[in-house]
Amino acid sequence: MLRRQQGLGSSRRSSRRSKLSRLLSSHSIIIIISSSSQAQQMRRCSKSCSRMDSWQKRLKLMQQQQLELLQQTTELAGAAGGAAGGRQWDRSNSSGGSVNDSSGSSLQETDEVDEPAEACTRFDPNVTASHQYLGDVDELEGGYGYLQEGTTARLPLLMLDGVVLFPGCQLPLLLSTAAEQHLLERALAAPPPFARLLAVLPGPRSWLQGLPRSVACTAEVRQMRRSQGEGDGRKPVAVLTLGRQRAEVAQEALVARSQSSVLVRILSEGCQADVPQPMRGYASAIHPALTKPWDLRLLSGRVRQLIQLVLMPVASFQGSPLELSYYVSHNLPLQPGTRQLLLTASCPAERLRLLLGLLERLDQLGCSECGAQLATTADVLGMTSEGISGTFVNSHGYVHEMVSFKRVHRVQLEGQPETAHSWFPGYAWTIAYCSTCGQHLGWRFTAVEPGLSPRLFWGLRRQVLTCSTRPGARGQQQQQQGGVGGGAAGPGAGGALVIQLGNLPVGAVNEQEG
Repeated sequence: MLRRQQGLGSSRRSSRRSKLSRLLSSHSIIIIISSSSQAQQMRRCSKSCSRMDSWQKRLKLMQQQQLELLQQTTELAGAAGGAAGGRQWDRSNSSGGSVNDSSGSSLQETDEVDEPAEACTRFDPNVTASHQYLGDVDELEGGYGYLQEGTTARLPLLMLDGVVLFPGCQLPLLLSTAAEQHLLERALAAPPPFARLLAVLPGPRSWLQGLPRSVACTAEVRQMRRSQGEGDGRKPVAVLTLGRQRAEVAQEALVARSQSSVLVRILSEGCQADVPQPMRGYASAIHPALTKPWDLRLLSGRVRQLIQLVLMPVASFQGSPLELSYYVSHNLPLQPGTRQLLLTASCPAERLRLLLGLLERLDQLGCSECGAQLATTADVLGMTSEGISGTFVNSHGYVHEMVSFKRVHRVQLEGQPETAHSWFPGYAWTIAYCSTCGQHLGWRFTAVEPGLSPRLFWGLRRQVLTCSTRPGARGQQQQQQGGVGGGAAGPGAGGALVIQLGNLPVGAVNEQEG
């Protein structure tokens, strides 16, 4: 028995030895395989590292070449700028025309001129809001500005040829005649809540009598300055006003030319997105697309999309649909007739629909006298605190509504640059005329301070600009997205804009009239 037990134990020991040997052999294989895979990975890593080193060397070489090229470009630009500093702007355009000096010769094509970015200081458009050329104006204390909707009041009437004032926009004035100063004194002496309010209408009276109704904008006198009298002793008064509310003027008041004050009624802004009365009882059964023309959120969103395509400098505006409708109406390069119709719109939804019809078709801007192309909507430039447009007054008291551009065509200059009474601090102005018909178009502004950007830009009078329209891709895209607007304004004969207010067609807006 003992031998059998010993024999069994020996057999067990032998089996254990065999298992141990097999286990050791398998582990050695695993160790060998793992070591070989690690070697392969190390070789791959070394190859990738060598490749990275080569790429880094190439990148450093490219960077050195770019730096050398940038230095050469900077040196060439500085040499060109120094050579151009002693002569007037002079170059030939693609059509063979030439640009000569500013003594009255033809200027066929112009571009914005900028210095290297590191040497430029961008002009601050907010500076124009103070109208520094008027001198030190005093802020008036108190004031009311806003009247309850539906209020009837008699306000001093100020008629300015071709000037359409929108609520929220500035209107500078330089009052030198006795009649103008008498209107101002009446506004200052009026009892609250009508104190310091004027009714501003675009002239002439005969032009307003042809409209379905006359809508003015109340203006609150915010700042003023009385200067010393000259010659006959009359003291010019510099005034800075701000547009407040729309007000309807009785047509009978426009007949009497000698009337200095008119009876006005403050109009409702209609900020609610109301569905028309026939649709209210069946709104749930009507397709939602039928209520889109009264959706303020949808209308304002579509307007913002279009101004990014047409008027990029004003695309950053933030405000309510009502404020947006006034802001875009003020900035569009339209003549007074179309702007007055936008002011007459009864509610923001109607005004936004009109703006959609205009924005989708605006294309080229030309001279209202001869039709020569001057610029496109892609050439506009934001140089004022209110966008691309601004209202200014010259030293003779004439109010100009101006649109700024970075380049224009077919203009000629007259005279030398002047800095006196410049609307843009740091810039000199030169009178610009149409090279085809000789109409006064506006001014060229050139920087006189070193490092001020842009080096030059153009300000064209809104009253002498005519807009050509096209049913381009913007209009087709709008129709595909649900037809919001589109029918509010359309191209008429000869490119005129046909405007329809509500259900009342008012015909074609003649862009040749001011």
